[in-house]
Amino acid sequence: MLNILGTLFFFLSLNGYNFVLKKMGVTRYLAWITTMAIQILMLYAFAMLDFLQAGIIGVTSLGGLFFIWSLVEYIRQPDVKAYQKESVHYFDIWMVLFGIAFIVVLAKSPLIHYDNYSHWATIVKYMVFEGHLPVAHQSLVTFTSYPPALALFITHFVTWVGFSAGNMLIGQFLLIWSALYAMFGMVRDRTRALNTFIIAAAIAVALIFNISIRLNNLLVDFVLPLLAIVGIVGIYIYRRKLALQITHTTIFIAVLLLSKNSGMFYAVILAIYLCYQIIKNSTHQKSILKIRQALGFTGLSLILGYLPFYWWQNHVAQTFAGVSKHEISLQAYESQVTHEGQQMFTVIAHKITTQVFSLNSLSSIGFLLVNLTLIIIWAVLKFGLHKQNILLKVLIALDVIMVAYYLSIYAMYVVSMPYPEAIVLAGFERYMSSIVVFNLLVGAMAITIAIDYAFYEPNIEQRNFYSYSSVISKQIYQWTAFILFVFATILMLSELNGTEFSNEQNMHTLPVELTHIAQPQYRLNNQKVLIVDPHKDMVKSQYTELVGRYYFFDGNVTARENFMMSAADFKQTVNSYDYIVIPEWHSTFSTMTRKVYHQHIRTGMYKVENNHLVKVD
Repeated sequence: MLNILGTLFFFLSLNGYNFVLKKMGVTRYLAWITTMAIQILMLYAFAMLDFLQAGIIGVTSLGGLFFIWSLVEYIRQPDVKAYQKESVHYFDIWMVLFGIAFIVVLAKSPLIHYDNYSHWATIVKYMVFEGHLPVAHQSLVTFTSYPPALALFITHFVTWVGFSAGNMLIGQFLLIWSALYAMFGMVRDRTRALNTFIIAAAIAVALIFNISIRLNNLLVDFVLPLLAIVGIVGIYIYRRKLALQITHTTIFIAVLLLSKNSGMFYAVILAIYLCYQIIKNSTHQKSILKIRQALGFTGLSLILGYLPFYWWQNHVAQTFAGVSKHEISLQAYESQVTHEGQQMFTVIAHKITTQVFSLNSLSSIGFLLVNLTLIIIWAVLKFGLHKQNILLKVLIALDVIMVAYYLSIYAMYVVSMPYPEAIVLAGFERYMSSIVVFNLLVGAMAITIAIDYAFYEPNIEQRNFYSYSSVISKQIYQWTAFILFVFATILMLSELNGTEFSNEQNMHTLPVELTHIAQPQYRLNNQKVLIVDPHKDMVKSQYTELVGRYYFFDGNVTARENFMMSAADFKQTVNSYDYIVIPEWHSTFSTMTRKVYHQHIRTGMYKVENNHLVKVD
């Protein structure tokens, strides 16, 4: 379901913000994702002041006014700088075509993953139809400490486009694709196909290492490293524009922190890189003055970027009692140590170490791939072409980041995750895929820069069709660029096919089965609903219950698999609910309904009356 007018208004609004940002000096490659980041922060402020619905209208309308301004300027000054014709390159077309292809596939994708229903899809639905952030007395959204940034953007998008699982995925995809497009801003010479298709190939490989998350899930673990990548790209591009560099860093530190608590890790990386770039590009002669300037501006960016998150922490502390699941806090740490003891630390450390050194681990393979690729290209440039390059330094920095991330993951399992989940390293590969994607994309951008400076003609203005040291080197260049293009395209097609195959496989899962027997609810209600599920593991993991709570928009939905009981107990159990939902035939339940109610029931949704069940059409 697509609201055509709402969709048009949304994208015209985005274009309006883009116009203003470009006039302020934001590069075309960063304009889209920067627009979205600014909108997130604006929506966050409105939501915290309890004006979310008004904020969505206001933020989008402001973009509409900016778009009208851009049209007026274009009519008055057709040659205005912001509207000068910008070159379209091969990678622009490649990104647009695959972007459209993914949107088509995601539009018909169901939400399946557990975490969609434990939080991410549920909070979006709550904010769309309740019009505000979760409050204390509701029981639908339970991860109340999770910051709402990405959910706010998706809420913004589906408010105009229409609410559905596919549209939520498209909203998240817009963020992802805009962040990936920003990487091309790092390329110095975009007319060279080799430079840009190194980035394109890295994007395709990153999607392979994102296999545990994939694009058809509303999970922030893939979005976080991409936001950090955008932060790094901006710090690098704006290295000669200090004010824009500080502003950019502050915006993306704020959005990272408001996306998930673990965004703090990437925020620290941005701060360190910002400090390094300020020192490197400072005009001061004395080192002490360079360091003071760098520390001062970096500290300012961190403080300003942290303030929205500080506001959120105060909001959570004042609105909700207790400690939310996966929340990192002293209280959670003391509780974990008290209940599980010091032995837990050793056991989890051993399990993580075993996983890290296993070649069956996709994240470990990714770590090796990044290291080997950077070492090989560094050696070829240094010893084969006799060109100095930064790849060895980048490799060391990425390995330090990887080790630090391993330690942070260990701390998360020990401090904030419930012991039954921590002891089996629940979600380990999903969490590790984030840092592998980050290292992979940073490595690819570093390779692109190093190769660009190693070209036969270093001056971009003087490069032309003949700027090669020999015919052989030109052929090597052309074939390498072509192979990267084919490689990237094949991997992207594979990911599209994989997503479509996943969608087909999921057609008989609970979220899809519910659509065949009952209408979804969009008004928060308090009915008692029982979902009868023959799959014991799904009931035990609370998956059935969470899907039902999301679908029926009801915090009182429960699930049950075991109905081996007396007739009196069965009747008492059924009568304690308002509705019974049977998405899949349950042998014991059907037998008991024949015995107790004298009804032949297989699947469907039923309203509970005194002595019988009435099917709801």
